[in-house]
Amino acid sequence: MEEQSPPHWAEDKLSEYFELTHRNSFHIFAHHKEVYKLFEHLNQIFSEIVKYVDPPRELGEVPAILFFIMARSSYMVAVKLAFGGQLPESYAVLRQCLENSLIAFFIFKEMDKTGKIDIFELWLKRNDSQENKNKVRNKFGFKKLIKFLGENGNKKIGEVVVQLYEATIERGAHVNESALTQNLRVIKEEPGKSKFKLSYVTNIKEMPEAYSVCLKSIAEIGLASLSIFELIFKEKFKLVDISFSNLNVSETIKYFKKNYGNILRKFYEKIKGEQSSGKIIEPKDFRMIFSP
Repeated sequence: MEEQSPPHWAEDKLSEYFELTHRNSFHIFAHHKEVYKLFEHLNQIFSEIVKYVDPPRELGEVPAILFFIMARSSYMVAVKLAFGGQLPESYAVLRQCLENSLIAFFIFKEMDKTGKIDIFELWLKRNDSQENKNKVRNKFGFKKLIKFLGENGNKKIGEVVVQLYEATIERGAHVNESALTQNLRVIKEEPGKSKFKLSYVTNIKEMPEAYSVCLKSIAEIGLASLSIFELIFKEKFKLVDISFSNLNVSETIKYFKKNYGNILRKFYEKIKGEQSSGKIIEPKDFRMIFSP
């Protein structure tokens, strides 16, 4: 049942902003169904895995499940922000998705090797003392987590994560040039005079490049996160069938790695085609990591 907006909704600046992001999300849902289904299917993979990894059967699976839930939460928030047109903000959350995945793998492997909870206990007690804080910073730094993933998991996935992580830093997780300029338009009004327009919310028709690149990043980080957790729950990923694909988790991930690029390219071509009848040129940052 559709709930009616409360009185005076969208009559002030804050709720007006909320309404605009809602309308942008509705537009994706209604007019770009294949793209919406891509992100919903990736979310459904996360959802169905949770049913089979909980309760945990190994000591290291306890924190891994917790970080898995946090990674999925970050993924969903990133999709929500991007669909709403809040692109730079979505990259900050995408960084969290990768970090949750990397920390889960590191703690799982360390606990599996030692049979003890020491490393997870240290992480939980980070703020108990300055000494603990320094230890956590030293052990859980991004470079060390990536090195650990390459040496104890999958070097190729590690290389992909580095590219994706650096992209989040450039486009919004840190205050860098791209975080600002992806929402910035320069409008030339007359010779020698220009006007800058910086939007709180990205208009999909005005900035299809930035919008498409952001969706690409979310799909790839979702797949990268699932690939890291596959290294933890390897046997379960082979046993659990995904309802919408009739494939197991591992096979479904491979399917989307192969096909997500075509879905997003069609999305970009559709938006650009509505603006111009000329040749459509893809953005420079639109290269697909998993399906070039």
